[in-house]
Amino acid sequence: MNFQPVHAARCGLLIVAVFIAACATAPGSTPGGSTVKRAEQAWAAGDYATAAAEYLAAASRGSAPDRAYLRLRAAESHRQAGNVQGVREVAGSIAHRDLQGDEPLRLDLLLAEVALSDGDAERALTLLTVPTDQVPDRLRPRVLRARADALAARGDSLASARERAALLPLVDEAERADAMQRISAVLADVPPRELYRESARLGPEDPLKALADQALRAHGITPPRLVTGGRDPMAPREPPPTDADGRALYGKVALLVPLSGQMGVPGQAVRDGFMAAYFAGAEPRPQVEVIDAGSTPESALAAYERALENGAERVVGPLSREAVSAVFNHPILPVPVLALNHADGVSPPQGSAQFGLLPDEEALAAADRFLQLGVLRVAMVSMNEDWSERSALAFRTRLELGGGEVVADVRVQRNDYDLRRRAESISNSQPEGVFLALSAQSARLLVPQMKALGVTGTWLAMSRVYGGTPLPAVDRDLDGVEFCDAPWVIGSAVGVPSRNELAQSVNNIQGPALRLFAFGMDAYRLLGYVDWLSQRPYSFIHGATGELSVDQAAQVRRQLAWARFQDGVPVPTDGALNYTDY
Repeated sequence: MNFQPVHAARCGLLIVAVFIAACATAPGSTPGGSTVKRAEQAWAAGDYATAAAEYLAAASRGSAPDRAYLRLRAAESHRQAGNVQGVREVAGSIAHRDLQGDEPLRLDLLLAEVALSDGDAERALTLLTVPTDQVPDRLRPRVLRARADALAARGDSLASARERAALLPLVDEAERADAMQRISAVLADVPPRELYRESARLGPEDPLKALADQALRAHGITPPRLVTGGRDPMAPREPPPTDADGRALYGKVALLVPLSGQMGVPGQAVRDGFMAAYFAGAEPRPQVEVIDAGSTPESALAAYERALENGAERVVGPLSREAVSAVFNHPILPVPVLALNHADGVSPPQGSAQFGLLPDEEALAAADRFLQLGVLRVAMVSMNEDWSERSALAFRTRLELGGGEVVADVRVQRNDYDLRRRAESISNSQPEGVFLALSAQSARLLVPQMKALGVTGTWLAMSRVYGGTPLPAVDRDLDGVEFCDAPWVIGSAVGVPSRNELAQSVNNIQGPALRLFAFGMDAYRLLGYVDWLSQRPYSFIHGATGELSVDQAAQVRRQLAWARFQDGVPVPTDGALNYTDY
């Protein structure tokens, strides 16, 4: 903090009035009386350096109480002259016990301003702990300025803004404009969520309210507003009550999925699974509002805000990666989200989690299974599609990290029908196992070729090798191939309604929609336990898509089930990994 001579019109009159009033209490019969008079005249003339010298001269001849007061006046004169070192030397030699009235506070103010000039914000704040309402009116602006500067230096931007806002009614127009600019600058550093809560707390007449709302708009956020019932839709919600098992008992939840357009069919499958689990679930059940999240990030954000306005206590969705990224990037997320995909480049905000059917997760499970079985030399087969290439990369990384080796990296084009040369490449590598990141069609073409060439060992595939409905006539070619999948798909799920139980009432559980239906079921099951699981990283609940846990990154993890084709039909195996191995 740099001390400058205070000649500006915006505070000169105030300071002169303060110290003329102080001079009225100065001792008039001290041995240095004439010197004090000269000091007062120099002060009034704006010659603060001379005033400081005269006050010090008078103090050298005065009694102990007078000496302390005169040295305080000398330090205040140095302050007006912008002489920080002079203030430091003189104020540091004054004992509080020798002062009276408001003089100890005036000394603390000087020492705090020196501390600020030295970069010691903590000492400045320690010196200025006096409650604002106990500060004399003539000193209050200086106290508020010093505290605002110290808090800003310490990084407490919002508290700094509060102190400076309290200064606004006390100063003239010129200083008020400067203070408002400073407040706007520090509010730009306040996290939007914290700023929103502050704005919601402030009354309409509070001088900080308009500036806080202006800062929110700069973030693209509508300031706090009330809807029917006097409730602010963006206000953070209190955690819900729980039952004896730790299940959260929400009053109202919202499911955000696309119900029309390109993503309409997947969204409807997720919705149907969610509602099937809802009606099969235990009482009490929350009220559920299904909202069409549309096909764009913008429509997903609008759906989230609608859920808030309608009183949702938890939001499930949206479904696309882009929509989840948009919601997670929203500066204020007052109601936590169980997202039904994984965001790109952004972690879930506090209290939220992300859940998805990731192909990478299946690839990691396959690599772990090979390592668990001691199969270290593996041929890897993938397609020129994004999901397959991502899976191949994840598989290789995990296998090699565990001490395994990819002895052949074979690529298959989607429209390849003659895969004999690919099979020969696999055979020539003499693998102990084969990993198939292939669609069902490509696997049916490749596996018979490998068998014809005498390739043996453990063959593991991903869930896409199975269409979800037994087709023995065409899948006999896959006999011996194991694949990981959602337990509900292969008939090994625990604690959820079976496919047979639901088939009579739900038509949308065949073909590609099958796993999305199971995904929707688990979204509802997780709803009540996601917070409980987040606090217990080694616990899980049974689900339709696997055993579900939540890791420290707020990502829902699935332990998958394994099945083997026998006579063209998937048969669950007993080789699923233990949770502790995953």
